[in-house]
Amino acid sequence: MQLETINNAIPCGTQKDVKLLFTAKQDTHFKLTYQVLRLGKVVYSGTQEVNFNTEDDVSSKYENDNELINSSEVQVVPEPDDPSSSPSSSSEDSDENSCPSARDSRYVPPIGEVRIPINVNATLSPSFTLLVFYVKDRETIADSQKIEVEKCFQNKVDLKFKNEVKQPGTPTSLKITSSPNSLCGIKVTDKSVSLLDSSDQLTPDKVTNLPIN
Repeated sequence: MQLETINNAIPCGTQKDVKLLFTAKQDTHFKLTYQVLRLGKVVYSGTQEVNFNTEDDVSSKYENDNELINSSEVQVVPEPDDPSSSPSSSSEDSDENSCPSARDSRYVPPIGEVRIPINVNATLSPSFTLLVFYVKDRETIADSQKIEVEKCFQNKVDLKFKNEVKQPGTPTSLKITSSPNSLCGIKVTDKSVSLLDSSDQLTPDKVTNLPIN
């Protein structure tokens, strides 16, 4: 079982369908359980009934890959009596690539593919862990993946000046829009102050790194 690797942070307010590959015997049925964890706690969980039949086999997508479900294919070959007579690994690979029958005989196990829908919101920012598992014949098969999320907050706030450019000493106004029941604070400083020292600026990184009780 192998969850896809997600390298880029997922935007908030979107649904991400995470791909899961698994190997199984054809005409197999099992219940897949997934859990979304944040700070060691289960945020939500769900299940999927998986019916894997012959027509669901997607192994043809990976038959030319050197790795199957992110694991190298292993072949056990008897050790020759004379080590000096054994061909090098490069020559073996060359012989296989030049021989169509050798490539065709490479075993690719039946591979299934499912999609796990994840609703990404501020609760999962800046990262969460997806755990997927199922139990078969008293054995638990599982995989997990840490997934990054763009830094966002539950309450949305937007601030705009009425005028983009104003002369010194002339009045202007601010327009603030926010989610209901939001507590908004305003701090006004000269821009030259932040250019000299920006360490006291409040940023999404600083907020998400605050200690949580």
